[in-house]
Amino acid sequence: MKNKFSGFTIIELIVAITIASMLAIVLFTSFYQTNRTSLDVNNMISFDLRASILQNQLEKDITGAFIPNIEEVKEKIEEKKSEADKKNQAEKKEIEQKKIKEENKKTEQLEKAFYSINKDKNLNELTLITCNPLQSYGQQSPRIARIIYKLKESSKNSFKLLRQESLELDYKKASKSLQYEIADNIKSCSVEYFYLDSKMEERKFKKANQWGQQDQKINVKLPMFVNIKLDLWDARQKKIQPFEFTYQIFAFNLQQKIAVPKIEESNKEMKEKAEKEQKEKIEKEKEEEKKKKSLPTKI
Repeated sequence: MKNKFSGFTIIELIVAITIASMLAIVLFTSFYQTNRTSLDVNNMISFDLRASILQNQLEKDITGAFIPNIEEVKEKIEEKKSEADKKNQAEKKEIEQKKIKEENKKTEQLEKAFYSINKDKNLNELTLITCNPLQSYGQQSPRIARIIYKLKESSKNSFKLLRQESLELDYKKASKSLQYEIADNIKSCSVEYFYLDSKMEERKFKKANQWGQQDQKINVKLPMFVNIKLDLWDARQKKIQPFEFTYQIFAFNLQQKIAVPKIEESNKEMKEKAEKEQKEKIEKEKEEEKKKKSLPTKI
């Protein structure tokens, strides 16, 4: 007798289930890989974008760092004093003395022309005076500004870097200016300063982790190179991407004359030696001529 009921056997069901599970595994792995690659690409884009913005702004600020020449201001003040002494008018003297006091206050307030302090091996604050401030299109503004960078904690194991810019060169007044964020999700940020010691005969670089501290024995006003090491988190704070930037301060050689006096001294010594040798030669020639004249001539 034939069986009236038709269906699948157990073997056919097992084969179908295995084929379906294999297809599901292939689809799941491909979906997982595409999702993972898209996350990696997004992380790399965010890393590069944040790093490029930060690198561009730091390059403009640090490479244009310089220290204003306060000595010229003092000379002008002394000239004004002498002119005021010549004029024996009381009113003009009072006005000029007020101006002198204001200018003296301005010069005294530039104590942190280039200053940096750390906190727990990370940068806490960096302030400097630069000649490359932000310029707005269609507007003219002075080319000298005070820049302040501050690293503040935003969450656990994460920091954000804030920037301030002010036309007021006074540190206290500039610290009250508007803050805006340059980079976030920063795990660590450290700064190293390389400079040439003017007292050393050999031109060797020295390294400092801070700048402008009273405890430091640094006899130069500006470093020559600034090296910044930065570790950035991704959006989920699972991956870290390290970056390292090195900037040169071009005003270093203008404000610290290192090795130039030594070269001038060596040139002076060479000139003095050459002059001595020439004098000795001339004296020898004169002595030889005298000896020849003193010898009796043969008849």
